[in-house]
Amino acid sequence: MGGAEEVAAGSGTARAAFRYDVASGVLYVAAAEALLGLVGFIARNKLGAAVEWVGLLSSAAYMGFAWNLFLGRLTALVSLRRGMMLIMALSGLLLWLGALQTTAAGFSLVVVVFLLAYGLFSVQYNTLVGHLYTQAERPRLVSRRYLAISAASIGEVALFGWLAKGSLGHVPAFLLAGALMIVAAWVFRPIPTVVEHMMEPFRMGDVARAALRDPAFRRLALVLSFYGWVGAGITPALVLLYQRCGFQEDKVGLVAAAKTLGLLLGLLAITSRMKFTGGLTNFRLSFMTALVSVLCYGSAGFFDLGSWAFGVVAFGQFMFGISNAGFNLANATTGINLAPPGQTTLYVNALMIVLGLRGIVMPMLVSVFLRWAGLFSALAASIGVAAVCSLISIIPGIDAMGDLSKPRLETQELLETHGNERRSM
Repeated sequence: MGGAEEVAAGSGTARAAFRYDVASGVLYVAAAEALLGLVGFIARNKLGAAVEWVGLLSSAAYMGFAWNLFLGRLTALVSLRRGMMLIMALSGLLLWLGALQTTAAGFSLVVVVFLLAYGLFSVQYNTLVGHLYTQAERPRLVSRRYLAISAASIGEVALFGWLAKGSLGHVPAFLLAGALMIVAAWVFRPIPTVVEHMMEPFRMGDVARAALRDPAFRRLALVLSFYGWVGAGITPALVLLYQRCGFQEDKVGLVAAAKTLGLLLGLLAITSRMKFTGGLTNFRLSFMTALVSVLCYGSAGFFDLGSWAFGVVAFGQFMFGISNAGFNLANATTGINLAPPGQTTLYVNALMIVLGLRGIVMPMLVSVFLRWAGLFSALAASIGVAAVCSLISIIPGIDAMGDLSKPRLETQELLETHGNERRSM
């Protein structure tokens, strides 16, 4: 990295940093994650947006995530702490501006800019967190922060959905979320650090060339890109499914909350008991639970389930939350497992590139497919993709990682260089 930025010594300072970190995260990140579960449906249901706009909204956060990969020299000019405060305050103002929008195009463009900022915030936080806590403290404290944010987002997405259902539409939800984000910037301001750290320029070509020489990584990248149809691209199809089932914003908020509840259960009770020591086999849980999810979506789409549709879709979202938990843990370990000694950073960042690019492309591709072939075909394709990826993950010897006795670097190194990126999906 550039200049050293570390928390002043002493557990008291670390505790103070954690308090500011969690408080600002609950205010900003939880509100942003809650809105992510609603903005596509609001654009479509309230403002009549075309399905392509919904796909663009789904891609936008990944564009922000990939921003640092392609414009690393530009982001290197921004102080991380001050830049993150600026992003939080700007996000709040953008949401207030979004509350004034009455057309699908105006609303979607404002939300796209907001999501670009949010994606960049995620990249910058994953860099700054390495300088907030010591190596021993970091996994425990970052995990606690993540759980607090996830728990808060369950309530916030349900609240925002209930507010958006009213006669004022999305206006009160956006005004409230914007206010929370501006307060988050103020709360984050006194977080105790020594100096202002700058983002290090990122050379994407080096990591791409290093990782793509590896057949095991190329196979992983191909399967994850294919799975992106479901993992990153399913949102536009879900928006149309919600409309077909007659859902309003309050029910969409509740099914989004079910997804976050599944994520929490997956992190606390399932993935903590699993070993992620392979390559593609690390993604078995994610692929198989995603298959259950898309089968639930397909049931609600193919058949008239009446009042049962809400329960079936909510269960599908719950299982998709578990899938996300498995994907996050697999994503956080697979780069290390595949990397030869001394190349962990290159492999981890190469995986970031794959996930960021598929996140940009797949939602738009699904949107175009929906326009061309319709919802039923898109759901059938999603079931096929999840089934194929599940089968691939259980092929004997699919990892083909070569000499498994070669030295492996600790997972902590990954957290320092990449972090467990939640929007990888």
